[in-house]
Amino acid sequence: MIARFLSDSSLRTKLTLLPIIASVFLLAMVGVFVTLTIRENALLKHIEQNTLGKIDRLMSLKDTLSQNHGELFALLASSSERWDEEQIYVRGKPRLYKIHDVGDALHALPASFTVSDNERRRIELLLKRLEEYKGQAISAIEMASVDLNLANKFMVLANDKYVIATKNFLELLNASKNETLDFIKQSREDFVTKTVSAGVIAFSGMTLLMFVSVRTANFVSDQIKAQIALMKRLSDGDTTVDVPVPDRRDEIADLMRGVGAFKTSLIEQEKAKQQAEQANIAKSAFLANMSHELRTPLHGILSFANFGLKNVADGERQKLKRYFHMITESGNTLLKLVNDVLDLSKLEAGKMTLDIRPVNVDHLVEKVIDEFRSLTMEKNITLRALPHTDNTRVQIDSTRIMQVIRNLTANAVKFSPQGGMVEISTHRQEDLLLVMVSDLGPGIPPSEIEAIFDKFVQSSKTSTGAGGTGLGLAICREIIAAHRGKIWAENLAQGGARFCFEIPTEASNVLVSGKAVVELAAQDSAA
Repeated sequence: MIARFLSDSSLRTKLTLLPIIASVFLLAMVGVFVTLTIRENALLKHIEQNTLGKIDRLMSLKDTLSQNHGELFALLASSSERWDEEQIYVRGKPRLYKIHDVGDALHALPASFTVSDNERRRIELLLKRLEEYKGQAISAIEMASVDLNLANKFMVLANDKYVIATKNFLELLNASKNETLDFIKQSREDFVTKTVSAGVIAFSGMTLLMFVSVRTANFVSDQIKAQIALMKRLSDGDTTVDVPVPDRRDEIADLMRGVGAFKTSLIEQEKAKQQAEQANIAKSAFLANMSHELRTPLHGILSFANFGLKNVADGERQKLKRYFHMITESGNTLLKLVNDVLDLSKLEAGKMTLDIRPVNVDHLVEKVIDEFRSLTMEKNITLRALPHTDNTRVQIDSTRIMQVIRNLTANAVKFSPQGGMVEISTHRQEDLLLVMVSDLGPGIPPSEIEAIFDKFVQSSKTSTGAGGTGLGLAICREIIAAHRGKIWAENLAQGGARFCFEIPTEASNVLVSGKAVVELAAQDSAA
């Protein structure tokens, strides 16, 4: 319960409720003490009034009985003649009535006062003795009119009964006193027990409240210290620190969640910083490569143009023809580079137009293989398309998809060693067409599998001099994305790399919102 209070309630609730609980508890303890004291005093007062009244009544009855017995005994002892009927009525009957009144008063005693079972039994015994005494007294009075000596004998017997009754009276009085004293003693012991119990409860309650207060203070202090330590480590740049997020709803938990959010923000900032640095490095590398790529064809154009100008008058036609041929090749290289930059810009800006037509992709693969035949023969590389029986007729922009296949094949040939092999395979998977280009080159570092498709980024394997501008794969990704497909790279277990892309087979799926303008050549759909 305490753990739940510490974990579930808010800090404000903890700090507010603890003094309130302490105050309520103290008031409750004061109320208990006051109630016990009032009840004890009331009980003792009641016992005192009941006992004193009962003893006073018994003493009064005993005195009445003693006085009546003494008078009756004196009357019989002082008589020298027998009593007549008037003397019996005047002298004897009132004495009998008083004995009877004493018995009635004893009989009515439980109705007026609180009596115990022991006292009730003694009263019953005393009433029995009074009846015996009254019987002897009646005999003595009746014999007073016949024979005084006989009456005195009955009076002696009545006196014996009176003595016994008096003894019972005293026993009843002593029993009442003793029982009252025992009851008072027991009441005081109960009061002490209850007081001690209440004190123990009060002490336990205060101890518990102190324990909860100390636990709450330690809990708050420890949590704040822990968050300060976490914030210090985070401010020092240590984003590996574990920031627990508790399943509680208090201010400390909110603080911990805030620290967790701060850590997430730091990680995102660090990630953004690293990405920005990587982008800046990639951009610098791109600019360096672009400068080199632009400088080379421009230098060739200017050099061969200068050679042509110097030899235009008396130069050989064959030499001039070679100069113009080299100028043309350099211009084409420069044009291709500029086209790549423009294509990527158009694709990213969503201004590239896709000419969607039904095309057999196998035919595109065959054309690409023919384009690279001379290059692969020079490097002694085997370039082939794997046979299959799938239908590879899909609705695509053939020029752009062929550009992707050409780019992937160029990379595979570029990175393949002498005597290597490049394989191109196509495979239909329900409403998707999968194209794969595999080589036996150096492969791709695992950390660069995703990054090589970013613009300005080249694989570290290009440090050997086999690299380009870093735009080819970025353009491929944009073209495949415009066809609502996906492109990826993977390393082969036996060595080398494999580039794959898959695209939808139906034109209805080749729609890219905000990325490209799609034109369906309906007139050729039946071709």
